[in-house]
Amino acid sequence: MFLLLCLATGAFEEALFRGIVFKGFAAALAKEGRNRPVLVAALVQALVFGLLHVTASTSLAPAASGAVAAAQTAAKPLQAALFGFVMAGVFARTGSLWLLVGVHAAFNALSEAPLFVLTGSLPSTYITGQPADLAVLLATTVLLVPLAVSAARFLKRTDHQG
Repeated sequence: MFLLLCLATGAFEEALFRGIVFKGFAAALAKEGRNRPVLVAALVQALVFGLLHVTASTSLAPAASGAVAAAQTAAKPLQAALFGFVMAGVFARTGSLWLLVGVHAAFNALSEAPLFVLTGSLPSTYITGQPADLAVLLATTVLLVPLAVSAARFLKRTDHQG
């Protein structure tokens, strides 16, 4: 069930954000003759993707308070935005939503696996207040930075070629 949830989440989010929002927004911007339509579309959909990964404080479990929870609250939207931007770059390069679904499912599985293995369940929010969860979140965020830089370079080249 855990892996199916990761796969379903990846399929839904990639179809929506990269297949519809990114692709459609880039096409609309290009049609209007806007500057750097692919890069702008990638940035916009990444920001929206990040914002949709913000967890409201009212949904937090009582144990999820303090500095760790505050750091998770700040880091999760950044991680999601970086991930969304990288995925837009991969989609612009490959044109394959199936590749994105697989990468997204694997990313979710690997980032959620430690907590799932330890507890046998998944929390209803990204903000758990657990230091181990924060460590995974921060590590994946840092690892996404060079990938986002590479994606930005590719998306800029794509705009110059198109």
